Parts: sequence; structure tokens; C-alpha cells
Amino acid sequence: MSSETNFHSRLLYRDGQPVDIKDVWFLAIAHDAYHFCFQVPLEKCIWGYGWRYTQDEHPFYYAYQQSDNLDRFYRYYQPKSALEALTFEPEHGGWDSLYIPWRCTIKPAKPTIIEPFFEGVGTQHFGPVSSEKLELEKTRLQTVMTSIQTVGYQGGEGEHEHIRGYFMVHDDDFVFYIAAGKHRAAALLRLGYTCLPATFSVFVPRLPRLISRRHLQLLAGTVYDSTLLPTVYQIFEGYFDTTLRQKRISMLKSWLNKSQANH
Repeated sequence: MSSETNFHSRLLYRDGQPVDIKDVWFLAIAHDAYHFCFQVPLEKCIWGYGWRYTQDEHPFYYAYQQSDNLDRFYRYYQPKSALEALTFEPEHGGWDSLYIPWRCTIKPAKPTIIEPFFEGVGTQHFGPVSSEKLELEKTRLQTVMTSIQTVGYQGGEGEHEHIRGYFMVHDDDFVFYIAAGKHRAAALLRLGYTCLPATFSVFVPRLPRLISRRHLQLLAGTVYDSTLLPTVYQIFEGYFDTTLRQKRISMLKSWLNKSQANH
């Protein structure tokens, strides 16, 4: 879908052509990549634990069809670890956390913020959530949709602040993990966009530009115990696994249909 865009303070990489794997590696290295917006195919964009930005796979897309669908998603999707969130199996493989393992800092985080999810409130990526958090997510979705429909998508201002994230590369495949602008991305999907205008973060804390299996191997023994590396690989590969992707689609549809059947 062609769109009316205005990318304030950013250049447009390759005249807005969709990026491929060669572009991903180049953008990860180029020292001036922060000055550019690049177009990522929406089906390559990731929300939370592997949920792709496609019409049959993203909970926010279903929420645009019927707002109660978001209630149902949070009711049924309540993983206890990152591995369970990706595989839907009640196991953590030794990584007993909902944080992804490559989320790390040099300066240790304070104990009070290591697991902020979310006592009594919740997070947008899984349930349970409070009624206030649920309404906040619905309001955000509607607010960005109304804004984009009114003035077009103008990357860089207010509700249209640049969508930011980082690439994950496995063999010759890649995905783009959206860290900021998740509701805007969902609105663009709903409006028929096929590519997402994105960039890297210039804000503190900055995110990596790219994560690969090699990075995970080098982090072993520093960020997590070396014995956990097989679990870390399993979590990482869960973002690319086509069988898990189909399971994700099937599970989401079953949750929505189950709730509708109960009413």
C-alpha cells in the first residue's frame, strides 16, 4: 500500500525498497545507519515472543476487528518463562525468566527492576493484565489508528515517533524485533501496509542493531551460564521456527473461538 509519509530528520535507505538479508548485515555495520529509515516487510516484523505482524498472527490485528479479542488473548496467553512463551510448553529449560536472555547490561540492574512485570498490572505482551492496563492497550491502538487515518503516517512526531528495534539473523533468514512503536506497526498492518518504516534507536538505553547465534555463543559465561546455551539457542530459534509459527496462529484462533463459543 502506498502511504503518505514524512520521515522527519531521517534519510530513506535505498529509496524505500524493502530490505533483504544483505541490507540487514550492511545496516548493522554502517556507522551512519542511525540516520536512516528502512522498509522492513511486515511479515518479518516481530512483536513480543515471536508474534509476526500478519493478519492471522497478531493479537492487535484481531483487536482492531473486535476489541474484546484482546481480553481473550490476555486471558489465555499467560506464560511463565520466555521458553514457554515461544513454545507453549510448560518448561523453562533452566532460564526461569520472561526476559529474553540477550537482554543485558554491563551495570547490574537493581533487583527491584529485574522482573518488573508486572505485579498487579501486567505487560502488553502477555496476561494476566489489570483492567486498567487492558483499557490502556485498547486506547493506544485506537489513538494511533485515528491519528494515522487523519493525517497519514508521519514518522518522527508525537504518535508517529519512529518505529525502532533490532534485527535477529539465523542462517540466511532475518526478523526485525520491534522494541518501540508496536501499536503504530499494528495500525499500519490494519491499514494495509506491506512494509514497515523503521530505524535503530538513538536513545539511551540504546539497543543492539543485530543479534545472531554467534552473539549468543559469545555471551555464554558472561550474561548467562554456559550450561544454559542450548536453552538460549532454543529461545532464539523459536522466533524462526515455522512449526511454532503455525502453532502460534492455531493457538490464537482457538483462544478467540473458544471465548466466543462460551458467550
